[in-house]
Amino acid sequence: MPTVAESNHPEQTERRQQVVKDLLSIVESVYTPMAQLFAQQGKMLDLDALLQILSKNMSLPELQEIVTMGAPIEPGAGGGAAGGQQPPKETVHTRRSIGGASKQAQEMEQNNMLESAMHSGTNGKPKQMVR
Repeated sequence: MPTVAESNHPEQTERRQQVVKDLLSIVESVYTPMAQLFAQQGKMLDLDALLQILSKNMSLPELQEIVTMGAPIEPGAGGGAAGGQQPPKETVHTRRSIGGASKQAQEMEQNNMLESAMHSGTNGKPKQMVR
C-alpha cells in the first residue's frame, strides 16, 4: 500500500512538477552564471543530491542509473570553462628561418639581394641593364 508521500494525488503531482521546475530554474538562472563566485566562496552544486531530488519528484528512478560516478577532474586537467576552470589558452608559434652557412642558403641570399637591387626604384619592374 503506498504511503501518503508516495500517493499520486493531483496536488502532489503538481507540487512535484513545480519543485523540478523551480530547481532547474535556480540552477540555470542563479548557479550557472555565478558558478565561479560560488567556487571562490567554497560552495558548489551537489549534483548527486540534485539528481536524487529530480529522480524522486519526476518519479524517474532511472535518472540516477544513467549518471555514473567517476574520479573528479582536477582543475587544469582539461574540460571546459564550467566549474570555474579557465579555458585553454591559445598559443601561436611563429617559425622563422635564419639562413645558415650552407652553400644553398648563401645562393638564396645572393639571389634575394640581386632581385631587390633590380626592382628597387622601378615600381616593381626590373631595371634594364645598360651595356
